[in-house]
Amino acid sequence: MAALTLANMLARVKRYVPTTVMDTELQDSILERMNYLVSLDLFPFQEVYNTVNLASSNYRLATPSNFATVKSLVIWTDGYERSLEILSSGEFDRLFPNPSINDEDTPCFACIRVAEGEIWLNCPTDATYTFRLYFTQIPDDATDTTVSQLVELAKIAIYKWGCADGFRMLSEHDRADKLELEGDKMFAALKRRYQLAQEEGARIISLKERHQIYKAAKYTNES
Repeated sequence: MAALTLANMLARVKRYVPTTVMDTELQDSILERMNYLVSLDLFPFQEVYNTVNLASSNYRLATPSNFATVKSLVIWTDGYERSLEILSSGEFDRLFPNPSINDEDTPCFACIRVAEGEIWLNCPTDATYTFRLYFTQIPDDATDTTVSQLVELAKIAIYKWGCADGFRMLSEHDRADKLELEGDKMFAALKRRYQLAQEEGARIISLKERHQIYKAAKYTNES
């Protein structure tokens, strides 16, 4: 789906539900369904990014206050664009037990630390860099402006549920139950997608392989 507004989502539901007089009720239903997903703190469903500058000689970045899980971290500075590899805490500690004593350089690796409140880089930066963090967030509330940030499966689930609520308001309970189940299937797929992302993000790669990756990256920097 395209980047949807609340009006777009309402229009999609109304194309399926035969009514011209329940705009307010259907809109309220869509927002209630969104807020249900928002209430699931361990199940972020919105993807956003945040850009921050880090002065030279620093190796720590603060995560945004609405941070849930990291998707990627990219150096966004002109001439230095590259994606950093996110390591687990254990892997990062084995390779870079004290990043502050490493030579200043362009970072290649990062790790989420301090109760997910900071991102540590493998070395202090040798210049001021702009970083772009792509992450899933947990918003405080669902509003018109947050609809466009929904992941695709969440949009489909809410669309199906919104249609189910519309038919329920029209007392067409069989059709409502069918669409409710379709929405539940999308929700189950969305949950599995998140679980897989967590598992892949936590996969263990041998220390030897990590060291080879680090040497290759360092060689590239020096070249």
